[in-house]
Amino acid sequence: MSLFSRLFKTKQPETIEQKLAALELCTQEQLAQHALTSELEQIRMAAIKKLKFGDALVNLATQQNVPHSTQSAARKRIGELLDAGLLSVAQLGQRIPDQTMLLSLCGYSSQAGIALLEQINNDNLLLEIASNGSTTQLRQAAAQKLDGRALLEQLAKQAMNKDKAVYKIVRGKLEVFKEEKQKEAQMAAEISAICGQAEQLSKRNVDDIFEVRKKQIEAAWHNFANKASSEARLRYEQAIEKCQQKLNDILEQEKIKEALQAAEREAKKKCTKR
Repeated sequence: MSLFSRLFKTKQPETIEQKLAALELCTQEQLAQHALTSELEQIRMAAIKKLKFGDALVNLATQQNVPHSTQSAARKRIGELLDAGLLSVAQLGQRIPDQTMLLSLCGYSSQAGIALLEQINNDNLLLEIASNGSTTQLRQAAAQKLDGRALLEQLAKQAMNKDKAVYKIVRGKLEVFKEEKQKEAQMAAEISAICGQAEQLSKRNVDDIFEVRKKQIEAAWHNFANKASSEARLRYEQAIEKCQQKLNDILEQEKIKEALQAAEREAKKKCTKR
C-alpha cells in the first residue's frame, strides 16, 4: 500500500463493543451526556447504568426536558441504588425536597417507596399516589392507607378500569362501610322499636304486668343507651317518665287509701272503747 493510500485511508466507525468499552473511561458528566445525546439506545441505557448518585443522575430523573425513556431509565437506576444500599431515602430527600417527586423516585425501589409512604398522612397526597403512583405496589400501599369514604369512592371511579389491584382494595373497604351502614340502620330500627314500646306502655292503664313490662323495656334500652341519637334518647326518656309517673300516681293513691283505712280502723277502736 502506497504512502498516499495510507494517509487518506477512511477511518472505520467504532463498533458497539468499542463504544460500550469507552464508557468505562467517562466521567459522570460525560456519561450523562451520552445518556442524552447518543443515537443508540443501548449506549444511552448503558451510560445510565454506570451513573452514581449525584447531580447528573438526579437531573436525568427529574428535569422535564429529558426524553421519557431516558428519564424512566434514570429513575430505575435510582431504585437500583436504593435497593443495593448505595443510596438512602434520607440522602435522596436532601436532593429532592418535593415530596411527590421523592415518592415517585422511591417507588422504583422495592422497599424505599413503601417505607416513605408509611410516614405520609395527607389524604389528598395518598389519593394522588394511589391513582398515579409509579408502581402497583406503591399504589396499593397508598390505597390501603386511605380510610375516608368520599376519597375511597373517588379512587374507585379512577381505578375501576385502570388498576384492578387498587380497585379490589377500595371495593373491600367500601364494602365494610356498606356493612356498617346496614348495622347502623338495623340498630336505629331496634332503638325506634324500643321507644315505640315505651310510648305504647305510657298510654296504657296500670295493671299487674305494667311495672314488669316497664323493667323489660328499660333492660332492652340499656343495650343501646350509649349508641342512641339525642332525638331517640329524648323520645325514650319522655315515654319512660310518663310510665313512671303513672306508677307513682298508683302508689300515691294506695298510700292515701291505706291512710284512710288506718283512720277508719282507729275510729272504730275509739267507738268500741266508749
